[in-house]
Amino acid sequence: STQSTWDFYALVPHHSNPMCLCFCAYMTARLILPMCFNFLVVSNLLVEDPSQSQVGFSRALGNMDTVSLLGSWFNRWFIAILLVLMTVCSTFNLFSKAMRYCSVETFTSSSTEDDETTREGRQLLAEMRPRDEALFQSSLSSISDREGLVDDGLAAAIPGLEDNL
Repeated sequence: STQSTWDFYALVPHHSNPMCLCFCAYMTARLILPMCFNFLVVSNLLVEDPSQSQVGFSRALGNMDTVSLLGSWFNRWFIAILLVLMTVCSTFNLFSKAMRYCSVETFTSSSTEDDETTREGRQLLAEMRPRDEALFQSSLSSISDREGLVDDGLAAAIPGLEDNL
Protein backbone atom coordinates (compact mmCIF):
# COMPACT_ATOMS: atom_id res chain seq x y z
CA SER A 1 0.00 0.00 0.00
CA THR A 2 1.11 3.58 -0.57
CA GLN A 3 1.34 6.24 2.10
CA SER A 4 1.27 9.89 1.14
CA THR A 5 2.17 12.97 3.14
CA TRP A 6 -1.49 13.60 3.85
CA ASP A 7 -1.89 10.08 5.23
CA PHE A 8 1.03 10.67 7.57
CA TYR A 9 -0.30 14.04 8.77
CA ALA A 10 -3.97 13.02 8.88
CA LEU A 11 -6.06 14.55 11.65
CA VAL A 12 -7.64 11.83 13.76
CA PRO A 13 -9.98 12.95 16.57
CA HIS A 14 -8.33 12.61 20.00
CA HIS A 15 -5.18 11.00 18.50
CA SER A 16 -3.48 13.72 16.44
CA ASN A 17 -0.13 14.93 17.66
CA PRO A 18 0.94 18.60 17.63
CA MET A 19 3.11 18.12 14.54
CA CYS A 20 0.07 17.04 12.50
CA LEU A 21 -1.96 19.97 13.77
CA CYS A 22 0.82 22.44 12.92
CA PHE A 23 1.24 20.96 9.44
CA CYS A 24 -2.48 21.21 8.67
CA ALA A 25 -2.64 24.77 10.07
CA TYR A 26 0.39 25.74 7.97
CA MET A 27 -1.08 24.30 4.77
CA THR A 28 -4.46 25.92 5.48
CA ALA A 29 -2.82 29.30 6.05
CA ARG A 30 -0.99 28.97 2.74
CA LEU A 31 -4.24 28.29 0.89
CA ILE A 32 -6.51 30.91 2.48
CA LEU A 33 -5.18 34.01 0.70
CA PRO A 34 -5.26 32.67 -2.87
CA MET A 35 -8.62 30.98 -2.34
CA CYS A 36 -10.19 34.18 -0.97
CA PHE A 37 -8.77 36.25 -3.82
CA ASN A 38 -9.99 33.74 -6.38
CA PHE A 39 -13.47 33.77 -4.85
CA LEU A 40 -13.58 37.58 -4.94
CA VAL A 41 -12.43 37.69 -8.57
CA VAL A 42 -14.94 35.10 -9.75
CA SER A 43 -17.81 36.66 -7.77
CA ASN A 44 -16.95 40.10 -9.25
CA LEU A 45 -16.58 41.77 -5.84
CA LEU A 46 -13.24 43.41 -6.64
CA VAL A 47 -13.28 46.92 -8.08
CA GLU A 48 -10.60 48.86 -9.95
CA ASP A 49 -10.02 51.37 -7.14
CA PRO A 50 -9.36 49.51 -3.85
CA SER A 51 -10.22 52.60 -1.78
CA GLN A 52 -13.80 52.48 -3.16
CA SER A 53 -14.20 48.78 -2.37
CA GLN A 54 -16.59 47.57 0.30
CA VAL A 55 -14.54 44.40 0.74
CA GLY A 56 -11.82 44.62 3.40
CA PHE A 57 -9.71 42.06 1.59
CA SER A 58 -9.25 44.26 -1.46
CA ARG A 59 -8.70 47.38 0.67
CA ALA A 60 -5.87 45.59 2.46
CA LEU A 61 -4.23 43.99 -0.59
CA GLY A 62 -5.19 46.37 -3.35
CA ASN A 63 -5.70 45.57 -7.02
CA MET A 64 -3.84 42.43 -8.04
CA ASP A 65 -4.41 42.39 -11.80
CA THR A 66 -0.77 41.70 -12.52
CA VAL A 67 -1.04 39.90 -15.86
CA SER A 68 -2.42 42.72 -18.01
CA LEU A 69 -0.68 41.33 -21.11
CA LEU A 70 -3.10 38.39 -21.33
CA GLY A 71 -6.24 40.46 -20.66
CA SER A 72 -8.95 40.51 -18.03
CA TRP A 73 -10.33 37.11 -19.05
CA PHE A 74 -7.09 35.44 -17.99
CA ASN A 75 -7.09 37.23 -14.62
CA ARG A 76 -10.71 36.39 -13.95
CA TRP A 77 -11.29 32.88 -15.27
CA PHE A 78 -8.06 31.04 -16.03
CA ILE A 79 -7.08 30.41 -12.39
CA ALA A 80 -10.65 29.42 -11.48
CA ILE A 81 -10.86 26.94 -14.36
CA LEU A 82 -7.38 25.64 -13.56
CA LEU A 83 -8.40 25.12 -9.91
CA VAL A 84 -11.52 23.15 -10.90
CA LEU A 85 -9.51 21.11 -13.39
CA MET A 86 -6.84 20.24 -10.80
CA THR A 87 -9.54 19.28 -8.28
CA VAL A 88 -11.22 16.94 -10.76
CA CYS A 89 -7.87 15.38 -11.71
CA SER A 90 -7.03 14.83 -8.06
CA THR A 91 -10.46 13.45 -7.20
CA PHE A 92 -10.39 10.85 -9.97
CA ASN A 93 -6.67 10.09 -9.49
CA LEU A 94 -5.92 11.12 -13.07
CA PHE A 95 -2.34 12.16 -12.26
CA SER A 96 -1.22 8.65 -11.32
CA LYS A 97 -3.14 7.17 -14.27
CA ALA A 98 -1.33 9.55 -16.62
CA MET A 99 2.01 8.63 -15.01
CA ARG A 100 1.31 4.92 -15.54
CA TYR A 101 0.24 5.59 -19.14
CA CYS A 102 3.55 7.37 -19.75
CA SER A 103 5.43 4.46 -18.10
CA VAL A 104 6.77 6.63 -15.26
CA GLU A 105 7.41 4.65 -12.10
CA THR A 106 6.10 5.91 -8.79
CA PHE A 107 7.54 5.12 -5.40
CA THR A 108 5.47 2.79 -3.26
CA SER A 109 6.28 0.84 -0.16
CA SER A 110 6.13 -2.92 -0.33
CA SER A 111 3.42 -4.80 1.53
CA THR A 112 6.00 -7.15 3.07
CA GLU A 113 7.69 -4.17 4.73
CA ASP A 114 4.34 -2.94 6.02
CA ASP A 115 3.48 -6.39 7.36
CA GLU A 116 6.87 -6.67 9.05
CA THR A 117 6.53 -3.21 10.61
CA THR A 118 3.02 -4.01 11.83
CA ARG A 119 4.21 -7.29 13.33
CA GLU A 120 7.11 -5.53 15.08
CA GLY A 121 4.77 -2.86 16.45
CA ARG A 122 2.37 -5.45 17.85
CA GLN A 123 5.28 -7.30 19.47
CA LEU A 124 6.49 -4.09 21.13
CA LEU A 125 3.00 -3.35 22.41
CA ALA A 126 2.67 -6.88 23.80
CA GLU A 127 6.01 -6.47 25.63
CA MET A 128 5.25 -3.03 27.04
CA ARG A 129 1.62 -3.49 28.07
CA PRO A 130 2.27 -5.75 31.12
CA ARG A 131 5.00 -3.37 32.33
CA ASP A 132 2.70 -0.35 32.02
CA GLU A 133 -0.15 -2.16 33.77
CA ALA A 134 2.19 -3.17 36.61
CA LEU A 135 3.35 0.44 36.99
CA PHE A 136 -0.25 1.63 37.05
CA GLN A 137 -1.22 -0.93 39.68
CA SER A 138 1.80 -0.07 41.84
CA SER A 139 0.97 3.64 41.66
CA LEU A 140 -2.62 2.90 42.71
CA SER A 141 -1.45 0.78 45.63
CA SER A 142 1.01 3.47 46.75
CA ILE A 143 -1.82 6.01 46.71
CA SER A 144 -3.99 3.75 48.83
CA ASP A 145 -1.15 3.17 51.31
CA ARG A 146 -0.94 6.87 52.13
CA GLU A 147 -3.54 7.69 54.75
CA GLY A 148 -5.83 10.62 54.14
CA LEU A 149 -4.71 11.15 50.60
CA VAL A 150 -7.63 9.38 48.97
CA ASP A 151 -10.94 10.36 50.55
CA ASP A 152 -14.36 8.95 49.79
CA GLY A 153 -15.24 11.82 47.42
CA LEU A 154 -12.23 11.17 45.22
CA ALA A 155 -12.81 7.43 45.25
CA ALA A 156 -16.43 7.99 44.20
CA ALA A 157 -15.38 10.40 41.42
CA ILE A 158 -12.95 7.97 39.81
CA PRO A 159 -14.74 4.82 38.62
CA GLY A 160 -12.95 1.64 39.55
CA LEU A 161 -10.62 3.32 42.07
CA GLU A 162 -12.31 1.72 45.06
CA ASP A 163 -11.83 -1.74 43.55
CA ASN A 164 -8.09 -1.16 43.23
CA LEU A 165 -7.63 0.27 46.74
